[in-house]
Amino acid sequence: MARFVDNPSFPAGLRVIAIDHDIIVLNTIEDMCNRYHYQVTKCNSASDALYLLERKDCYDVMLIDAHMPNMDVYDFVQNATLQLNIPVIMMAVDSTKSSIMKSIEYGACTYWTKPLAEEEVKIMWQHVVRNGSTENKEYEIVGSLVVQECRKRGREDANASKETLAKKTSLSWSPELHQQFLCAVNQLGLDKARPKMILKIMDVPGLRVGHVASHLQKYRIHLKRSADETKRGRTKSKWSDSFQAEWIDKVHSYDFQTKSIDQDRNDNLIQTELADQDRNDDFLAEWIDCGTGSYLHNLMA
Repeated sequence: MARFVDNPSFPAGLRVIAIDHDIIVLNTIEDMCNRYHYQVTKCNSASDALYLLERKDCYDVMLIDAHMPNMDVYDFVQNATLQLNIPVIMMAVDSTKSSIMKSIEYGACTYWTKPLAEEEVKIMWQHVVRNGSTENKEYEIVGSLVVQECRKRGREDANASKETLAKKTSLSWSPELHQQFLCAVNQLGLDKARPKMILKIMDVPGLRVGHVASHLQKYRIHLKRSADETKRGRTKSKWSDSFQAEWIDKVHSYDFQTKSIDQDRNDNLIQTELADQDRNDDFLAEWIDCGTGSYLHNLMA
């Protein structure tokens, strides 16, 4: 915020990062920003956006399409507003009430409908100033709370106040404070729990949205890891022991019956062959006794 106040040419030099999968939209944004001497960085993929935003303090405002492929845009916006502390403007062709409400709920400062109006781009710098003013107010509120606490305890030490103010972004979560957090999450439901809503229910002086958002993210990661470990540790057999035993008995029984049937068939074949052999022996004996000629004569008679 200070660099804008001290810069007489502001908003010239405003650093803008535009994220959209449509290169035509990016070129249009760039043309409009150039008219007002904004510095624009274009990005058309989720991976490139993550890489660019790792370099903190490089951008003053972000424009992002609400339907980027391969990206959960709403979670991305929430993390950007908390970690980078820059205003985020969501863009989309549709402008339904639910889309606008969801964007604001996840931290976007406003919602623009495509195609963008040049007048919106022209006054985009106001969101940057407003965001800086909000941060200054939060800093003043936290500082006032710290001073009051020091007075109550009789430790009105200027150096201690400065050190506490410098560490205002950190917070030690006591068991009691964590219990209040869990009560708020259970009241809202884990899927619908949002940092601002949790903060409102907890109603703890000095607690900020950033504190709650960071704790909520860690809590969800903890639940996911616990679920994964439980899933990996669970070993279930496809068949119960009793079913497997019954199945094995049926297989053995079937094999025994099959073997019995095959043995009966072999015995019948042997008996048939023996009967045929007996008939052949009788025929030869009669042929020998009667003489060949007589036997043939008898057959032809």
